Amino acid sequence: TYPKDYSVNELAGKKVTYSIRVKEVNSRVLPNKDDDFAKDAGFESYAAMREKIKTDLDAYCKSRSKSEAKYAILDKIVEKGVYDIPGSLIEKERDSVFAKFRNRIGLSTFSGSVADFANALGKESENFIKKITDEATKSIKTTLSLSEIATVENISVSDEDFSKEITR
Repeated sequence: TYPKDYSVNELAGKKVTYSIRVKEVNSRVLPNKDDDFAKDAGFESYAAMREKIKTDLDAYCKSRSKSEAKYAILDKIVEKGVYDIPGSLIEKERDSVFAKFRNRIGLSTFSGSVADFANALGKESENFIKKITDEATKSIKTTLSLSEIATVENISVSDEDFSKEITR
């Protein structure tokens, strides 16, 4: 049973039965976990490979946890904040969010409106427009909040750091 809000309207909320035919069954043969395997992967030994993977996973998990905590705090700040945002700014940001979305899914050449795009995807245009507008509004609120935090905390970027980042 598909969810009621499924993106394909013809299937939304409907129970569907699929029939499949298995044409072939394969089994995966994994290599032995040994020094030869590690050397093929570019490591000196299996122990060195395990240690590198462990270190990388640990760093990734710490980074991800820190990032998630930072975004949770920022979401709370945005949620509690009071903003006076002109409609024209929200509209401009919505257009930017929409363009990024089209690029992400590989349809950057689509030249129709947000509503046309939603209809082409089989989505209800009002909901799609609201979702993109909400995302645009949150983006503006986040930027304004970060800007205010930078002002209050006297955080600035040197011209040298700015140039390095632009070059990067």
